Amino acid sequence: MSAFYSWLIAEDRTDRANPAAINPKQKPKTDPTRPSTAGLSRAQAEALLAAADADTGPQAARTAAIVALLLYTGLRVGELVGADVEQLGHDRNHRVLRFTAKGGGPHLVALPAPVTRRLDAYLAGRPDLTEARVPVPAGQAGARPRRPLVATASGARVDRGAVWRLLRRLATTARIPVKMSRHVLRHTCATLARDAGARLEDVQEQLGHADARTTRRYDHGGQRLDRAPAYTLAAYLTIDDRYPMEPTIEDVGVACGNTGQKNLGLRLGGSRAGCT
Repeated sequence: MSAFYSWLIAEDRTDRANPAAINPKQKPKTDPTRPSTAGLSRAQAEALLAAADADTGPQAARTAAIVALLLYTGLRVGELVGADVEQLGHDRNHRVLRFTAKGGGPHLVALPAPVTRRLDAYLAGRPDLTEARVPVPAGQAGARPRRPLVATASGARVDRGAVWRLLRRLATTARIPVKMSRHVLRHTCATLARDAGARLEDVQEQLGHADARTTRRYDHGGQRLDRAPAYTLAAYLTIDDRYPMEPTIEDVGVACGNTGQKNLGLRLGGSRAGCT
């Protein structure tokens, strides 16, 4: 509300003072390096996929395709429901989806096998995409309206609310104790991709972030410390291999099965340390 009134004032659309103005010093502190949206763990992500694959009903194939697209590519829900069948294609032997990203710019994501397998199964069962009714590319003679990538039973475009409700239902089925908001799977895609070893720059490119700092907010998965540069440097510098460190009292205590110091009888600073 405060930001809306600030915009109205800046655009000279109101003479009223901002009724929701907040003193910057009184605003709650937030950590800019951590997103407020929760993500799924690896096990939870796999459970959600399994729940989608096991879904029943006339739109079961669509359910599996939607979850796989969101989870593996990190698409925003709005980008998914706004995509068209005609935007599927190939690029150097890669299956890809070209779409209009947030901000109106063109973007492209690769579609791995787990996505294409589910997506192809869904599209093959779409009655509005039979050979006789496949739409002609826009701009050519006889062109018809573009077909949505994910559609309702009548062929209309699925809305965002339907996707959010679907994700919440599947999370309940899979007993995932995470509130399924609109960005949960996007967050999960980034975090798990980094845990799996994907470079930050590649995750940034896939998500379409202009600033790497935005992507870095998602990089707090369980494997982040495993990638710490300190370990890389420790493996690179070999000084500790050439100059072994003398044992400490704690080291000898553990080796002797004694965590105390009174009965250790240590000889530190020489060539050996003994136990008594």
